[in-house]
Amino acid sequence: MTGGNIVVSFVVMPALRESSLALDRVKVFCKTFDRAAPWMVSFGIIASAAYGTAAYFAPTPSSQNALIAASAFSFGILPFTVVFIFPTVFKLKDIKARLDSETALSQGDGLLKKWTTLNTVRMSLMTVGSLIGLKELYEWNLW
Repeated sequence: MTGGNIVVSFVVMPALRESSLALDRVKVFCKTFDRAAPWMVSFGIIASAAYGTAAYFAPTPSSQNALIAASAFSFGILPFTVVFIFPTVFKLKDIKARLDSETALSQGDGLLKKWTTLNTVRMSLMTVGSLIGLKELYEWNLW
């Protein structure tokens, strides 16, 4: 999930912002977001459940606490998305629904840049959770 977010934030979004028409940029973003959203939710829930289950079976209290933290960071992307990212997405979807070229031109790129920044923060939360979880699982010598 982190790798996908890296590509989106640092490759896809900058390339999208260089497209020719502002309204087209907004339309492509909305279509991409709608396709990716179910995957993001699923991956966040799966990672959180996996780290939570690992915490239950952890061999030491410190390992258990670390895996609970990994689970919390992994799940934390969901409320972060609802509270911080959805308002920006809803504004972009409103521009698309109204086929509002003027607003797309005046606000679209700023909203796309804001979404990219928020997505990078969300990616960082998931990365922290993944690194904590993988470190703990590695120390169990499961490999």
